Amino acid sequence: MKTPSTSKHWSGSIPKQHELLDEEKTAEFSVWLEDELAALEAEFKSYVTVGSLCQEIKQGRQS
Repeated sequence: MKTPSTSKHWSGSIPKQHELLDEEKTAEFSVWLEDELAALEAEFKSYVTVGSLCQEIKQGRQS
């Protein structure tokens, strides 16, 4: 039985199942991503972006 492969020849061996990482030793990706984004936002808070500029304009109109 042949399976699709990127190579033209099939070796006939069955690939090993991937080892899963222990959940207790890994952080959830979403938690890690939020931490990274918070750090970047704190570091680059003084930079003007489209979003920050729009907020400043809206706040100026409300005053």
